[in-house]
Amino acid sequence: MRSRQSLTAFIFALGLAACSGDDGGTQASDTGLRGSTANVCSGAGKGIAVGVTQQGEAGVFSFELVAANPAPPEQFDNAWTVAVTNGAGDPAPDVVLLVGTWMPDHGHSSPKAVNVTQTADGSFELDPVNLFMPGLWEITMTAEAADGTSDETVFSFCLNGEFPIGGGES
Repeated sequence: MRSRQSLTAFIFALGLAACSGDDGGTQASDTGLRGSTANVCSGAGKGIAVGVTQQGEAGVFSFELVAANPAPPEQFDNAWTVAVTNGAGDPAPDVVLLVGTWMPDHGHSSPKAVNVTQTADGSFELDPVNLFMPGLWEITMTAEAADGTSDETVFSFCLNGEFPIGGGES
């Protein structure tokens, strides 16, 4: 019985250590993110900033982060504006944008769904993009056109910050 309790305690401690992600590595200033003293991602992710454009995997659409509040992204709720353009660089007409959040190192998404609203100029308002904890985030954007054409990209970046214990925004 004692060995089972010891094993359980060891596994619990190992899990806490794995989730903390504090390797004493890159400083937050190295990644451009505020509010942290440790890199919780060990260099993973491509980074994200206003003006970043990524081509979709199928090469049909491009996805650009045209505005972000706050910029760079911070822990908890963020508001983004994304433009989806066709191969000619024009706003993609009749497109629905689906957005999902994922933390691959933890195996979960954000507890809040991203609300997506198309604006008059054809861009999309994403609010909230809830990044509720530090770590590697993947934001998947899938554009689906009325003619059935679809394309997607994944914005992958590290969010540094101190994990709040029993507090923070909801």
